[in-house]
Amino acid sequence: MYSGLNAKIKAMRGKFLKREDYEALCKAGTLADFGAALAERGAYGRGALEGGPEPSRHIMEQRLAQTLREDFSRISDFITDLNLKRFLEAFFLKFEINGLTVSLSPIAGLTPRAEEFLEKLRGSRLYEASDIMAEKEKPFELETHLDIYYYLRVWRLKDKYLRGTNKQVAEQLIGGEIDLKNILWINRMKRFYSVDQTFVYTHLIPIHYRLKAADINRMAKAGTRSELQEESGRTAYGKLLEDDNLDRAFVGAMAGSCRAAAREYPHSIAPVLAYIFFKDLEIKNITSVLEGVRYRLPESEILKRCDGLSLACGPPAGVKGAC
Repeated sequence: MYSGLNAKIKAMRGKFLKREDYEALCKAGTLADFGAALAERGAYGRGALEGGPEPSRHIMEQRLAQTLREDFSRISDFITDLNLKRFLEAFFLKFEINGLTVSLSPIAGLTPRAEEFLEKLRGSRLYEASDIMAEKEKPFELETHLDIYYYLRVWRLKDKYLRGTNKQVAEQLIGGEIDLKNILWINRMKRFYSVDQTFVYTHLIPIHYRLKAADINRMAKAGTRSELQEESGRTAYGKLLEDDNLDRAFVGAMAGSCRAAAREYPHSIAPVLAYIFFKDLEIKNITSVLEGVRYRLPESEILKRCDGLSLACGPPAGVKGAC
């Protein structure tokens, strides 16, 4: 199974955008030009161009996200292990939630539109999380608790559906992501929301992989930004977080973990999880370029807004070459 699966993933990786592709997209004068340029590259033509020449950012994000779902379906077709399929469906729920949070701002505050939106979730895999959403008033809390719901679910299902190397890989990649997310969230809450320790503890993923409870306590109690940086640096992820831009550090750390796992465990789900990570990163970068084109920013400024661009268009694990 894995030989055919890896061959399929390798072919799909060949459609990832290169740095020169991003540079060409940055030169687009209008969204129509952007769509035309994107249609010539990768696998985005249909999703980028349907529905008129000047779609909104949200519409464009939804269309780009659909290409991730299509790629996931193509990969799933090569998997014959039903338990592995079930786990990957649970894993992919994260990206459905990401698409959902695009619509959170308009529904915050439980307006009639919010209730209507939540009702539309009935029958979907996300409906069981709608009671969580209904209790929250701010977009930040909605997004955070949807993420917590996802990580608790996928962490439980990895034990149910996976064994051996696949379970080890899932624990390593998802556990590391949970730890890094918690560090990132603590830093955001402490810096931008001026919240107390109780609020911090109740807005974290209650799972510890390499990040210990004592680490979280020290970061939550930090009184200044420098103290917070110092405590973050004392964790098992300290060397990965030396970049002052923690969002960029998070992307870099996850990219490194995905590449290493795919290289070390090629006959496992590692290449699948790595592919999904880099495809999602590419979509986010395309969206950043789209926004830069919309506001007519200089090419250099647009490229700066792309997360880990050298990582996103670099060679996947085990493949020679670079942007």
